[in-house]
Amino acid sequence: HIHSNQAKYYPDADDLNPFGVPWGFHAFGMHGNTHGKKSYPVVLDINLDLDRINELVDYLQACNYVDESVTSFTMQMLLYNTHSPFFVNVKLKANYDSSGVYHIAYDIT
Repeated sequence: HIHSNQAKYYPDADDLNPFGVPWGFHAFGMHGNTHGKKSYPVVLDINLDLDRINELVDYLQACNYVDESVTSFTMQMLLYNTHSPFFVNVKLKANYDSSGVYHIAYDIT
């Protein structure tokens, strides 16, 4: 997708580093980050359709944001039910260990 249409997505050569990868991801500290490292957040709007989500995942792979060296990720969602006056924060953490097992923990507040 992106690799075959790179000129369409990045018409300006300055958008790519010397390896042909987009300059797109910069780490920054996030409130509530307990592991002391900077994060690379990705925000996906709930109103996206499946085609657009697939395009974004393709983009993340093309930019080497998601590859075989990723060993952990955190997904956080703020949910709201219009039938109740509550917001719910759902946090899922997944870690992949060297034995090939994913360890998943979650917190719902």
